[in-house]
Amino acid sequence: MHDTITLANLKGGAVLERFEDELARVSENILDANCEAKVKREIILRIVIKPDAERRIAAVGIYASSKLAPPLTLVTHAVFGRDGGKAVAFEDDPEQLTIENFIESKQTTVAKLQKAEGVVE
Repeated sequence: MHDTITLANLKGGAVLERFEDELARVSENILDANCEAKVKREIILRIVIKPDAERRIAAVGIYASSKLAPPLTLVTHAVFGRDGGKAVAFEDDPEQLTIENFIESKQTTVAKLQKAEGVVE
């Protein structure tokens, strides 16, 4: 005698393993700080049953997939101009240090260290 098909025993438990794999993917996506936080995630289990002409035997296809949140959109700024008549674009990253700001921050750091060590009064 054979066991009646259940979700737990279908294909020797492989359906549950596929679900667990997709749940792990969804969990990683939820915890990924580079993905949208409040977007719904989905796990899709699809079982397709195609019986033969006599309706006694059927091919069973088992599919597991998930819909994840997309990565966050990266935003930057572009500055446009002309170089010798040719249109050009440059990225303007307000968080990037300019060489002047870099030198100034280094000089400030050195001055603070010297003052802390009593070299400069």
